[in-house]
Amino acid sequence: TRLPYTPEEAGQIRSKVTSKLKAQAPETLLNQEGRARLLIDTTVVSLGYYGWGVPTVFDVNDTKIFVALYMLSSGAGFYFPYMMTREIPVPDAQANLSYYGMTRGILHGVYLKNLILGDNDDGTDLNFRRGVGLGMLGSVSEAFAGFFIPSKHAMEDGRVAIIEVAGDFGIGFSLGMNYAADVGSDNLAGGIVLLGSAAGLAAGGYLSTLDHYTRGDAFAAESVGFLCAYLPLAVTKMIDHDNDKSVVAAAMLGGAGGLYLGHVMTKGQDFTTGQGIMMNLGELAGGLTTLGLAYLISNRDADNTNLYL
Repeated sequence: TRLPYTPEEAGQIRSKVTSKLKAQAPETLLNQEGRARLLIDTTVVSLGYYGWGVPTVFDVNDTKIFVALYMLSSGAGFYFPYMMTREIPVPDAQANLSYYGMTRGILHGVYLKNLILGDNDDGTDLNFRRGVGLGMLGSVSEAFAGFFIPSKHAMEDGRVAIIEVAGDFGIGFSLGMNYAADVGSDNLAGGIVLLGSAAGLAAGGYLSTLDHYTRGDAFAAESVGFLCAYLPLAVTKMIDHDNDKSVVAAAMLGGAGGLYLGHVMTKGQDFTTGQGIMMNLGELAGGLTTLGLAYLISNRDADNTNLYL
């Protein structure tokens, strides 16, 4: 039976359905598009890091207990976030930034250990366990921060993506600075990496306010940044093979400028995620293809560094 309704009558029917859903199945009205991805990410990180990290931190030497703790910790990496997210929204932005914090937090925790212990780190098992423990602490705390920040500030996934990209560039820039400046102190090197990462995240936050970003835009800007980091690196290496510090410095400057150039080039584009991934894959495939051709025509008895670059 076909029943004609006015827009007002149709709206009343929708309101009734919505009220029933809220009363009987409220979770069906939540935006949980990123929940499956979040659970996959937490499970993978638990299998790859938390699982062996927990018994390592507690210095478990019994094989049976070690394996049991590994299994329990890995399982908790699924069950805990599964229960925590049953009745709350989990959009893509929260899932993605949570995974970013979960993985980069490990690195931040390790460099925090370097900042605290620095040259006093004698490489003992105790200091290794401290590094693993701080890595877990950084991972868990940044995963929670990454989960709640997008919700608090109403951040879309594209804005989150450019912050992630800039944060990684900040890490790379600080590692390059440590090498180029020949920083001898482990304390100072750890502090530089933490500051560089924070500066990169702040720069990404600033860029995200200048234009509407999609995740595809962020990937496209990332591809431009990588290319602009590689070009001066290659040219500098071709001019002076032996001065690695100049090569690293050139890559740092090129990458920083390239990320901003990528921001300018993607302004107003709104690339899809697939298009952004295609740009990165195309860049990688182009480099691998020409490197393979260069290898085919190279002279086995000569120095082919310039040709390969």
